[in-house]
Amino acid sequence: WVGSAKREDVYDEHGNKIVDAYYNAFQDKEWKGYEKYEYTYDTNRNIVLKIHYTWKDSQWYMNNKSEYAYDEHGNQILSVSYRWHDDAWVGDGNKVVETFDDKNQILQRIYYTWKNGQWVGSNKYEYIRNTNSITTKTYIIKEDEWIESEPAIKSFDTNGKVEKKWEVRYENWQNGQWQEKLETTYDYIKEEETSRARYKWEDGKILETWKEILTDTGEWSETKLENDMAFEHKEGQGTLFK
Repeated sequence: WVGSAKREDVYDEHGNKIVDAYYNAFQDKEWKGYEKYEYTYDTNRNIVLKIHYTWKDSQWYMNNKSEYAYDEHGNQILSVSYRWHDDAWVGDGNKVVETFDDKNQILQRIYYTWKNGQWVGSNKYEYIRNTNSITTKTYIIKEDEWIESEPAIKSFDTNGKVEKKWEVRYENWQNGQWQEKLETTYDYIKEEETSRARYKWEDGKILETWKEILTDTGEWSETKLENDMAFEHKEGQGTLFK
């Protein structure tokens, strides 16, 4: 028999896997490596560092690594990746930073991208919880500041089931502010979407309105409404049709 592949696992005294190595060839009486992972843990046995190696010229070379951090409740509050390039670690992919409340519910999530040798903010999400609703606020970087871009609100009934959802999309950034927005409300019955209403805003006024209803055949029927039609709209609070 001639070996064709091998895997090696190493554990610390707490039972945590600290090395996971793979070999895919046995030549000249020795194993040729393929890839290897090394892990570091905190005192709560959460992974805080993972390093990936590849095999070249009969030895292991660092390829990329991921770092993690956790709060006192065990929620992951940091996830960041790097790759080894020109004898240094450089950012790779996204860096994600999260904040949680004392009920382990997420309050904020921020995404960073690597630019000019450092992590730079790209997107931010804030989650505001009330008795029967969750409001998600979305921010992007404009002129080195966080600017709200696409807030959305989801309302729930007393049983925790979705009954209404409200979304806004901003468009046309000029002179330091958004010029237009498209607002959409969704209605649900037993968590199934049954109707939609959309409003196009400009300069604080509704320009156009659409309503879509889910028919008995499972298709959406869209109607464009005149703005003096018999309905009442309260911005940010959903839609009340007479």
